[in-house]
Amino acid sequence: MKIYNIDNYSFTRKNINNKINKKTILNMFYKSRNLNQVMQDTVSFKGKKELIKPITSLKISKKKPIKMFFTDIDGTIRKYDGKIPETARKGIHMLQNSGISVIYATGRSSFELKPVMEDIGVKSDYLITQQGGAVLDKDGNILFEDKIKPQTVKKIAQIGLKLTEQDPQLKMVFYIEGVPTSNSQDAKLPTNQNLDTAYMPINEIVEKSVTKVLFLKKNSKSMDEMNPTRDVLRKELDVENELTVFNSGTWYCEVSNKTTSKGQAIKFLTDYIGINLDECAAIGDAENDLDMMRTVNQGNGVSIAMGNAQDCVFKEAEFKTEHINNDGYFIAIKQILENSK
Repeated sequence: MKIYNIDNYSFTRKNINNKINKKTILNMFYKSRNLNQVMQDTVSFKGKKELIKPITSLKISKKKPIKMFFTDIDGTIRKYDGKIPETARKGIHMLQNSGISVIYATGRSSFELKPVMEDIGVKSDYLITQQGGAVLDKDGNILFEDKIKPQTVKKIAQIGLKLTEQDPQLKMVFYIEGVPTSNSQDAKLPTNQNLDTAYMPINEIVEKSVTKVLFLKKNSKSMDEMNPTRDVLRKELDVENELTVFNSGTWYCEVSNKTTSKGQAIKFLTDYIGINLDECAAIGDAENDLDMMRTVNQGNGVSIAMGNAQDCVFKEAEFKTEHINNDGYFIAIKQILENSK
């Protein structure tokens, strides 16, 4: 059995932690909750009625001190030009030094996350990857994966082939056991130029286990430019019962199971660890962070929208910090630490 090493994160293509039984964990995760309710929780973003509050008001909100900090990566810690503000890096180190656990919650796979963790200089005990499609423990063991049905993968590929034929700039990237894989030779991810996307013919890809499909357009200038791709996928796929389709960045539109989300991964992980949601905070900037915000809100935790976030995030988060270019991430962390005194 081949073992993959990501610094201190080592895992196999099969769960190598014999103490963990996937079925048992998932049963625990979904205890007293049926699948339809899980799906509804994941995609029903209703927003809050009250106005979003500035993060500087956190101290007077009487929230509990935070023990676990769930953080998005791109557009939150890391600018889309690939640079991490020094203040953001400093803030994460401050959290770690204060004993608050930093958990990266990202659309990236473990492979894609590696250079970012190296750049930040802080690793976490758990990783939420692939938009919640996979959760890894501190040793890199995959606790669970939420795989798309094989017949659905084939349908996504069929639609994608038509879209990519119409627009040669559009590429498909399939996440196969955590490895970003494409039927195109030039599907390099703009947010991770150091990572070479694996190549595989489409007829082989559709026979593999896939956790999410990424539609990539490298010449896109904004998330709104991905809307036509998103809208076609939503029209052609079963977004009512099976899948969710959303823009996750300037260049990306993603397809995954409805049961896949950062919020559902947070519910799983907090149950697994035994920590209350009112001791958690979450911060993000994009549509794929909505359920993470909603999950933390339901538990009376702290949800924070970056100042550069999409409008839909402002409707769901309870607090707002400054723009990523104006030290918004560091300002949020300072308020988290101040509230913990």
